[in-house]
Amino acid sequence: MTKILGCDPGESTGFVVVTAVLGSRTATVHEHGVLRLWHGLGTLAKRTRPDVIIYERWRLYPWAAKSLTWSELPTVQVVGVLKFIAEMLGVPCIGQNASFRKNYKLSGGQFKQVDNRHARDALRHVLAFIQSGGLR
Repeated sequence: MTKILGCDPGESTGFVVVTAVLGSRTATVHEHGVLRLWHGLGTLAKRTRPDVIIYERWRLYPWAAKSLTWSELPTVQVVGVLKFIAEMLGVPCIGQNASFRKNYKLSGGQFKQVDNRHARDALRHVLAFIQSGGLR
């Protein structure tokens, strides 16, 4: 079993803590929720001790750059905190493109308890990672 912390970073950072067998189509959600930015991520990671951290990558596209002038880029800050936490725990920290999760649909009622859209996005990333077989 692999324990995975999945995050959808941003001003509202959605997270899930899941255990699963990599390559399988099933997973157990142990915890989920939303945090303000990165506040609480370190405590969550220390308490849950994930084997890997998965997050949605953030890219600055040229056509969006002007609208972000003067922004402190909160999503980028959260990603930096996730990478720092992973380094401190000695676990991999893997970013996935947003399109990776968009191709994964949550079917049936198996995951209906994850009712926040940011936590659901984090869950989609984790499930896509699990089904792809994980680390290679």
